[in-house]
Parts: sequence; structure tokens; C-alpha cells
Amino acid sequence: MFLEYGVNTHGEYVHISQSVRGRTALQCPYCQQTLIARKGAQLAHHFAHDGVTCRDSTERIVRLAVPLFDRFHVHLSGEVWQALQDFHASDVHSNAALHRLINAELVQQSGNPYSREYVLTNAGKVPFGEVTLEWFAQFQMGKIFAQHNRLVDTIRAAAGWGVFTRGRGWDVPAPRPEQIPLALADLNLYRAQVARLFNLRLYLLEIDHSAGTLYKIGVTSRPVDERIAEIERDLKPHIDVKQIKPVRVLEHRGSVERYALHRYRQWAAPIGTHGEYFQFEAGRGTGSASWVKGDFTRLADFEPLAGDERYIMDNPKRGHTAPGLMSEILAGERAAVAVELDQWNAEREDEKQRRAHRQATIEGMERAKAQGTHVGRPGKSSSQTEFTPIVVKNVVKMTQCDAL
Repeated sequence: MFLEYGVNTHGEYVHISQSVRGRTALQCPYCQQTLIARKGAQLAHHFAHDGVTCRDSTERIVRLAVPLFDRFHVHLSGEVWQALQDFHASDVHSNAALHRLINAELVQQSGNPYSREYVLTNAGKVPFGEVTLEWFAQFQMGKIFAQHNRLVDTIRAAAGWGVFTRGRGWDVPAPRPEQIPLALADLNLYRAQVARLFNLRLYLLEIDHSAGTLYKIGVTSRPVDERIAEIERDLKPHIDVKQIKPVRVLEHRGSVERYALHRYRQWAAPIGTHGEYFQFEAGRGTGSASWVKGDFTRLADFEPLAGDERYIMDNPKRGHTAPGLMSEILAGERAAVAVELDQWNAEREDEKQRRAHRQATIEGMERAKAQGTHVGRPGKSSSQTEFTPIVVKNVVKMTQCDAL
């Protein structure tokens, strides 16, 4: 993976698509070295260091990919992935392989209580493109949020704050403050990637041409009409385009694009060097244009709510509520843990200054004492006269009559 983001002077993460080619004023998120935008025809566009490439930018970003964006093996180990492929391809499978798949929640017993038949769960169907766009989007959202939570926990652990871990419960690790800047850069870079994908529109276009009808699936951050004009120019040397019209345009659904291409791959119909075109079948069954349109319709727009968002966690059977996390990410706001870090650092700095002041006071008093200067409350002076207070008790008033 290449470095696709640089940081500007305002601390904002800028994608390579928003930068001109050549030297920039952007910096590496990890080492703060100036970056050069490489936008050639051979390699994917990326940022390079204006000097020696730092190790963190080549190693850490590999672990920050948005889950299930362009790889759909649901992060399985090689052994489990092979067992899943074998199960999908054949009805014959060993007990050991079946046990692995059941433990990974990729296979379950069929609904018939009298049958020992096993079938793929929805999670097990994802690698083969066999779940709807709607279900996949929910499943992916849970993975995205879970990854975000893990990155936040890494920061909290480095700061020595308590984190909840499976198996050990609440854990308070030893502080590692030197790791905080790297962990915070990881979280910011991840959030920038998520924001970019969810700020894209997912579209399904219908292209009528002299020989029939094609469909195109893609994403754009611009109005779809502008993208259609570009597509017409790209197709002109290859086919006689009569009309291009948008069939579905879904807001904040850019993260689902690659899965849609994966799901419909058997109907792909590339034109020249241009991909993402499809020739769907007639009728209303699987692989038909109406089937695909229905898939997009059920997916619908993603509408993040500021107060309460519903999403599916790692286990798609469990619902969970998050207070506006995606709204916060899409708005470009700072992560809550970053705000907590600022408060924590301010408190640490205040305490450090208070300790330094106390220590300076103690050292000053010790120096004065060593020089024979009295330190503390003033003592008694010899010129002062001591008086013993006289208390008069039982004083009785006497009248003239009493005296006689």
C-alpha cells in the first residue's frame, strides 16, 4: 500500500486526488517530512517522501485499510479461507474443516431440525458475493466501527488509561506516552479514509447504444451529470451511445462500490480498457437488470444521524447504538479521544507546573535556612512585653442603699 494522505498546516488530511503533481506543502502523518505527489501512469497515485521514506508510513498503513472495501475474505486465516472455499465448491467436507467454519460463524446447521445439512451464514457468503448490498453494507459498517474502536483503545492503552479487553475484562496497562503520536496518526489516517469513502455517491447508470443496453457502476464526489459527460467521451471511440441516464444514485455509499463490482462480476462487459460495465440479462431473475435495480433500491442512501446511529457489530445478530460517530467523521471533527488527550495533557502540564513551583519553594526555603535566615512565621521579639491577662469574676454592683 502507498501513502495516499498528507497533512496540511491546519492538521487536515489531504488525499492524493486533491493535490497537484510534484512537491507539496504537505507532511507525512508520521515523521512530518515534506511530501511529493507522484501521479504517473504506471503506479497508483501516491505521496513519496522528499528524502528517506520513514518506516512507519510503509508498515503501519497496511493495517489501516477500511474493512471489506476491496477484499472480501473477511480477514480469515489461510486455513479457514481454504476450508470455506472447499465448502462452497463441494458438498463433501471433513469434520475438522466443518468444525473450523462453525467456530468462525461462517457455517451453520440448516433450519430443518431433522437434517444434518450445513449451509453458509451470511458472513460466509460475503466472499462469494452472495449477500445483498443492503446486508453487506450493515456488516461492513460493524467492521468499520470495530476497527475504529480498536484504534481508540490503542491510544487509551498508550496513555495508561483503562481499556476493556476480552478475557481479562477491565485492564489498566502501563503508560507508553512515546507511542501516543503514532497511534493518534493511525486513527486520524483511518478516519480520513472512512470519510472519503462515505462522502462519495454510488451510481448505477443505464447506457443505451446502437447494439443494446449496458450498465455502469461507479462512484463520484461530483454531480452525476458531470461524470456522465466524461463517460460519453470515453465510450465514443468504442460504441455508438444514444443515451446515458442515472438509474440509481445513492448518497454516502462509496464504501459499497467494490463489493457491487464483486457481486456482479460474472456479468462484467469491459469496453476497451474501461471496466465497471455490465451486460445484465433480460427478465426478472438473478442477473437481470431488474434484480440489480432492486438490490440498489433496498440499499438506499446512508443517512448518519447526529444523535443516534444503528449499526451491526462484528456479530451481525447483535445491534448496537453509537452516538453520532459517523456524523462526527463525515463532518471532519476531531476524534473524541483526541479531545480527551488534550485535556489530559493540559492537566498533566498544570500538575507539572504545580510540582515545579512547590519544589522551587522548598529549595528556596532550604537555601535561606542554610544562610541563617529565619523562614516561616515571625518569632517573638525581646522588646515585646508580655502581659498576663487579669480575669475579674463575680463583680457585684452596689447601690447607696446597699452601702448603708
